[in-house]
Amino acid sequence: MVNQYSCLTLRIGWSGIPAVSLTLLLAACTTKAPPPIATAPSPPPEQHAALSSIHEGLTPAQTLWHLRSGLNVAALGCQARSGAAIVQDYNRFLAVHRESLLKAHASMVAAYRADHGKDGQQQLDKHMTRLYNHFAWPPAQARFCPIAAQVVKGALAVPPGGLEAYAEASLPQIDQPVAASALVDRARSAGMGIASAARDVASDVVPSAASPAVPSGWRIQLGAFQNRKAAEGAWRTLKDRAPVLAGYKPVYVAVPGNRKLVRLQLDGVIDRADALRLCAITAGHGHECVPVKSAIA
Repeated sequence: MVNQYSCLTLRIGWSGIPAVSLTLLLAACTTKAPPPIATAPSPPPEQHAALSSIHEGLTPAQTLWHLRSGLNVAALGCQARSGAAIVQDYNRFLAVHRESLLKAHASMVAAYRADHGKDGQQQLDKHMTRLYNHFAWPPAQARFCPIAAQVVKGALAVPPGGLEAYAEASLPQIDQPVAASALVDRARSAGMGIASAARDVASDVVPSAASPAVPSGWRIQLGAFQNRKAAEGAWRTLKDRAPVLAGYKPVYVAVPGNRKLVRLQLDGVIDRADALRLCAITAGHGHECVPVKSAIA
């Protein structure tokens, strides 16, 4: 094939060739070479799926509270996949970062009061229920649990001042399994809520019994208080604000080695859905919510 460079050489070195030959040569030189075969562009580096819409418009403090909620769901529901260590790590996370988490909760409460006035707490409770159900979406759990276990371990090494930045980087990680779920996309496109979607596509949903949130013999712990009176007061306030909790039995447990410190626990938790519902409500009021073995309480 004649290309532009060989044509240029011929014109320079063969200036005495006949006119007809020159015409043919020039015609060959002006013929365009066929375009190169198009190749597919290299795929971009793997990235996390875009954050789910439930996380849109969050401040850094609110992002931290959403991360805390996702890790709480993992502590409740991932023992079967990640082992009991995830509960221990989550408990340590609550203790190590207590002040940062209190500020994050205060930010959530303030935002909902500003947006909804006297209905702020009620709307926050609804949001927390949606958020817990979001992270607990059954088809996502096989991927969600190991990621959450690593994220909560990583949080233990973060200095308090760096927790919001850690949350900004980590929330997409624990959200990705849910955001990428085709079932969630189907539910959203159909305009259905998570609960109704789960019923409608039940044949595709991993049975909840495969990863029980609260194994038999466990309770839900709602915090530790300076004394029995403070724990009882917290329970009265919480059940008054969330009447759905009134049907559960409070249990007050002394902490070994600290006679004054008392843990508030709830007995009668039935299953995974029950645990998630309780913890979503209590989280909206700033209370801890972790499963504990009643045998060691």
